Amino acid sequence: MKENFKIQLTFRHHLRKSLAIEKYLREKLKALQKNCNQVEAVNCVFNVEKKEHSACITLYGRNMKFYAEGVSPDMYSSIDLALSKLGNQVQKIKEAK
Repeated sequence: MKENFKIQLTFRHHLRKSLAIEKYLREKLKALQKNCNQVEAVNCVFNVEKKEHSACITLYGRNMKFYAEGVSPDMYSSIDLALSKLGNQVQKIKEAK
């Protein structure tokens, strides 16, 4: 993953942009960087419905697109779930090559 990849964050349903969430996400994406160096852009959509927080994360790169969603009572846990799923997807592709 390039160090200067583009990240777009969208906060829905009365969520306000949070620098803490953005910083947390960037740190977690750096860990994912070790397994996937072709990512050019990341799109994240954060949402809250009732008491469920969801994080939908899409990674874009040359000839690739990975998507995962994490849902939990806590936004940080939702981010972790989504990134864990993305990590599994990336690992499967690497093993298939």
